[in-house]
Amino acid sequence: MRIRTRCIWLTLALNALSVECVVSQTRPKQDVELLHQQLIEAKQWEEKARIAATILKSNPNDGMAQAAIEEPALEAVRSQSPSPEIYEGGKLVTDRFPADFVRWCEEKGTDPKAEFWLLFKQYPLRLYMLPRLPKPKAWPILVEGLKSTNPFVAAASASVMAWKYSGREALREIRDALSAHNGQSRSFEDGALYAMTMIPEAATDQETQALLKRLGLVERFEKHFTARQASKRIPPRQ
Repeated sequence: MRIRTRCIWLTLALNALSVECVVSQTRPKQDVELLHQQLIEAKQWEEKARIAATILKSNPNDGMAQAAIEEPALEAVRSQSPSPEIYEGGKLVTDRFPADFVRWCEEKGTDPKAEFWLLFKQYPLRLYMLPRLPKPKAWPILVEGLKSTNPFVAAASASVMAWKYSGREALREIRDALSAHNGQSRSFEDGALYAMTMIPEAATDQETQALLKRLGLVERFEKHFTARQASKRIPPRQ
């Protein structure tokens, strides 16, 4: 199976919608002790996330609820796996993997396909819950995530930064991460470029444009920017 590179950033957008769906299903306000007990007993990450979001709506500083979101996100950004990426004809292959990734899975005793979907889908989703935390807790995790060897986690970190925090601070972190990756991951490049289109300053920022030119990414950035402009999600350039 192959996924077009354009679908990488589309997947990031769908991840954001998926998290909004998780949070929209939060339960009515209940007794905090009962919710804490349900949080302890919940087995699936999605269920824990729903309960934690319910608690945080009424008590943003609840330590147990914050931990239920923070700890899975930290696990995701600190998972140091070889890249599972294989691109053929501009498409991400999802049923064949590099030899070092397969060896890494064998050493862990996990199935490469199952591990790929964990890295590609489940770990990034955890990062999309981070804006439920105060920025001083969420931001350092996202900065760490930009340095992840998992290109999908790094791409999701960039997307969440731009989606929820935007501005020049986010642009600088994403730009620095893109420079450090230096063409090592097509998936991260697409994720970072998609994220940059959410930051209006990226289109005119001289450092950003110089980096895109050096990495040969100007044309791909323009395609992402034009697509978002056409969908009326970002303002036209001045």
